[in-house]
Amino acid sequence: MENGEWCGIVKKEEECWSLPIGYDCCEPNTKTAVYVDRDGEWGKVNGQWCGIVKTGNSTIATPTSTSTTTTTTSSTTTTTTTTTTTTTTTTTTTTTTTTTTTTTTTTTTTTTTTPEPTYCTVENWGQCGGIGYQGSTCCANENYYCKEFHPYYSQCVPNNQ
Repeated sequence: MENGEWCGIVKKEEECWSLPIGYDCCEPNTKTAVYVDRDGEWGKVNGQWCGIVKTGNSTIATPTSTSTTTTTTSSTTTTTTTTTTTTTTTTTTTTTTTTTTTTTTTTTTTTTTTPEPTYCTVENWGQCGGIGYQGSTCCANENYYCKEFHPYYSQCVPNNQ
């Protein structure tokens, strides 16, 4: 009650929701979600999971991996043949040297892009969370975010609300 009138208690959006479950909050500039579950949007900082505090809309990361493999094979073959023939007045020496060097270098680069998850499907003003809710927790419109009104109901509302 405030000023003799009944009023609602609004949960501050900037609270760190991940602390009670044992994870730090991400830095305030972390807006890219690596994973979304019923608890919220998760980021990774220095290889550690952290909760993204909702202050507007965040985006879902599109994982990309690139690997490069270089294989170099070298082989060298050297053959030396020496023949000496001696006759009474003539000496003949024949030396044959054959060197074969083969170098093969193969470089293979593979880039794999994982498609962006499709869990941002809740339409404007649609339910996006709450205890017992089983659907998507991400708003389809980038100008909306999932706002918790109470533990049993969250709704996609404009970013300015």
